[in-house]
Amino acid sequence: MRNLSYKNKFLKTLIGICTVFTLFLSTNTKILANESETPEVKNVLNESTGYIFIGDSRTVGMNDYLKIDDNDNIFTVAKVGKGYNWFLSEGYKEVEKIRKENDYKNWTYVFNLGVNDLWNISEYKYLINSLKNEANLVFVSVNPVIESKVQTVDNKTIEEFNEDISFKLDNCVDTYSYLNEIGFDSKDGLHYTKETYTDIYNYEVVEIRKMEIDSFYQKIDENILTYMWNIKKSWKNSSFFVR
Repeated sequence: MRNLSYKNKFLKTLIGICTVFTLFLSTNTKILANESETPEVKNVLNESTGYIFIGDSRTVGMNDYLKIDDNDNIFTVAKVGKGYNWFLSEGYKEVEKIRKENDYKNWTYVFNLGVNDLWNISEYKYLINSLKNEANLVFVSVNPVIESKVQTVDNKTIEEFNEDISFKLDNCVDTYSYLNEIGFDSKDGLHYTKETYTDIYNYEVVEIRKMEIDSFYQKIDENILTYMWNIKKSWKNSSFFVR
């Protein structure tokens, strides 16, 4: 019982440290540069991991404004007006090419397709489950539209898509709710301004980094439990104790 008590105290201490560190990263997700209205672009992703942002015209627009793939370990595979069928026929070949040409031990796919073909939800669910077998996959929600400016898609259908896709996924970034909370701007109702793309990207990378940190400490916790269990067994088998 005494050993168990020490183990619990130790694990609680570790969990406390992890929580504080995670909260530190999660605060101020919207940084303003020199008190101007344009948010700063964050670069908090792990430099030893390769990140592939997979998407449509919204990802194209974000990269056009923010130049995220100027970072050595960030790549974009995206095309205007495309979705599931394009990714199967062309997009995935680009992903394979990027991985073949760049030697990163770990890969993360930041997946943000769907706004152009929300009806392909069953196909997307199958695709996402397949991609999870070859990389750390992060599903980014399809983001909201301004319905008064666009007639091809509505927010109710987007919400249903996001909920259905993310239901059984561990790694999801809910930028849809985040944008509705802080507000967003779009000239055509579908594509965003530079400021909104910056908000989206900053939120994505902070949430992804938090997921990576949580995963890292979870592995530490598992290793500690295994280590302590082995110590307990070795004590029991030790001749030091009188039987």
